Amino acid sequence: MSKKDLEFYWMVKQVQLRLANNSTIVNTYLPMKNDAIKFNGDIATLESLMPQDLIIGTGYTLDQNVAKRNCSVYWDLNVCKIIKGFALRYGRNAFFRQVNFTQSKLNKIKLPLYYNAISNLNDACVLILEDTQYIAGDYAVNAAVLTSGMALANTFQSLTGEAGQVKSAKGVTGSAIKAVLVILQADLKVMDNDVFGITNLTFRGQYQTDRKITKNVIHNTINLLALDADTNITIENVYAINQGAKRGNYTNIDGIKALYKKSGTNIIIFSHKDPVTKLPDYVSQTIRVTALYKKSVSLTVRMVKIITETETKESATEKKSAKQPPKPIISSAEAVKPDATTPKAKAPLAPKKGVSKKVTGMVKKKK
Repeated sequence: MSKKDLEFYWMVKQVQLRLANNSTIVNTYLPMKNDAIKFNGDIATLESLMPQDLIIGTGYTLDQNVAKRNCSVYWDLNVCKIIKGFALRYGRNAFFRQVNFTQSKLNKIKLPLYYNAISNLNDACVLILEDTQYIAGDYAVNAAVLTSGMALANTFQSLTGEAGQVKSAKGVTGSAIKAVLVILQADLKVMDNDVFGITNLTFRGQYQTDRKITKNVIHNTINLLALDADTNITIENVYAINQGAKRGNYTNIDGIKALYKKSGTNIIIFSHKDPVTKLPDYVSQTIRVTALYKKSVSLTVRMVKIITETETKESATEKKSAKQPPKPIISSAEAVKPDATTPKAKAPLAPKKGVSKKVTGMVKKKK
């Protein structure tokens, strides 16, 4: 997917967000409403073919999850359950299969396919509403209910997130994506005329502004985090500079710094010096940052400590002492005190009468 195609895709997402945020205005003019539904369906088709890391809105952000859940709950409670009741009552098995969805089933649908699933469900319900038995039953699901359901689907589809890396995008899409891009271009040409049927001049102007392709979508900020490679502790005062630049910046006490990156300079050099000796104490690193589309990129740098000869000797001494733990110091009182587990020494027996007793090498005889 070329840079030009991605820029067009971003413009398409801007228009989609504008339509979703102004669904009440869009729905007042039926041609615009119908074309917007087709437009959203074609965007969903495109995103089902695109590399996942390039799709806007697949980061499972909190807002997107909430929007998806709200949409699923609405279609389950306000549409599917009611029409399933009608289908079971009159034995309309085909209708039952078309709306046999629950909140759980809808939430399990993957993001690139979710909008198309809701759109197909809406189309099936439109036909069911025209059935004579359904009309006679005077059921609660009507065109207004379906319109509210599609508004929730449009809100979900329009939520944007971070786009991913472009490094693997060029030349991997094939003719299928190119064909969908042509369809989206045709959709926009139709809506460009439809918008004049809407009386709200503010919305009309906003739509026309969103239709302009912005080419400056390459990021220009790198959010750095410097860590010690061995301890994973953050490093303060790591110096980061763009290759060829005159000045750089230092990380703060938390090892963090937002570095401005000029266009065309993708190589960043990182270094660190000991605050006392002013000599390099970490191995310098040179990192090429892959271009990202939209906003900023986060980069974690793991710095390797330089081991000096003195530090090596000290480390060896510490390891040697660690292998030979010091002997415990025993006080004189503890040394004299007998151990309860040690058997007591037997007292010497007194010499029997009439038995010679050796004293200092001489033998005394009893008189």
